[in-house]
Amino acid sequence: MDKNTVTESLAKLYSSFGYAQYRMEKFEEYDLYARHKEFLPSGSVLTFTDTNGKLMALKPDVTLSIVKNSDVGAGVRRVYYSENVYRVAGDASTYREIPQVGLEALGEIDDFMTAEVIKLASRSLGVISRDGGALDVSHLGLVSSALAAAGIADGAARSEAMALIGAKNMHDTAAYCRAHGADGEKISALCSLMAVEGAVADTADKIKSLCGELGIGSVADEMMRVLYAVGENNMRVDFSCVGDTRYYSSFVFGGYVRGVPGSVLSGGCYDGLMARMGKQARGLGFAVYVDMLDALFDKCGGFDADAALLYGDGDDVAVVMDAADRMRAGGMSVAVCRDADNVRACRIYRMNGLSTEEMA
Repeated sequence: MDKNTVTESLAKLYSSFGYAQYRMEKFEEYDLYARHKEFLPSGSVLTFTDTNGKLMALKPDVTLSIVKNSDVGAGVRRVYYSENVYRVAGDASTYREIPQVGLEALGEIDDFMTAEVIKLASRSLGVISRDGGALDVSHLGLVSSALAAAGIADGAARSEAMALIGAKNMHDTAAYCRAHGADGEKISALCSLMAVEGAVADTADKIKSLCGELGIGSVADEMMRVLYAVGENNMRVDFSCVGDTRYYSSFVFGGYVRGVPGSVLSGGCYDGLMARMGKQARGLGFAVYVDMLDALFDKCGGFDADAALLYGDGDDVAVVMDAADRMRAGGMSVAVCRDADNVRACRIYRMNGLSTEEMA
């Protein structure tokens, strides 16, 4: 599988759920991104001057443009996109053109829509990785409520505490809360809650119990109701997954796949962004960072296909074609040939009667 195959497969997945493709057909003025730099993974924006003298930007983000140009009324607008964005590369020395795929849901977002978007994020990882990857899910409303219950309600103090939680530093989180006059018993429940991580079924009772101690049981009920509805096996609760509370609210999540050092997917509910952009509606979505998958594909770098299927004179043409199609249905790209020397592939298979076998 390569990046083009991943992009096409993700687009097919999103359209099967009724998401329409969104295409950016024009540049945005630089001011749009300058006013919301905190929302961007990189604060730098590549600019140019248009023929009318306006300062324009090569898009560093697609969500901002979708929100800006969406006339959200009753119901929900579902869109997905496959666009190139322009950002500073990881070494912060050069700009790169980066392929990005994602989706957004804007409007009257309820529990069903929230669960659907999280489910699609989970299934996106399944498109990328055969083992399904891992989707870490948190709930900023629950984290904020837990901090407030312990006595950390001030915006600046809450942000500092959230940064410590994001670093999974419960010792310093407790010390910080004590230094700011938080209730001792509540601090213990808070830190125990923030340290919880694992599968939904394995963590649900503990989360509900600790939230009960903090007096925020209703927030826990909302979180678990949605996550049980999602019902994906690769999803896990991890409260260290945090975001900027000026933009994000309730659910936030990040996706990981084996072989890639870092998140390949991130998203959440961004009601704060909608409000800041003057939209009387809710919003949530996620982006898949296709450039991050280079580390995954480089394992088969320079190869033509994931697998080569070898056949000989005695093999039935229809049987060979059917075997190759079954392998492709499993997510592999397959080149069928007589001789392994004619194709570069990560794995080599050969026909063995009506079935296939992998060659050592």
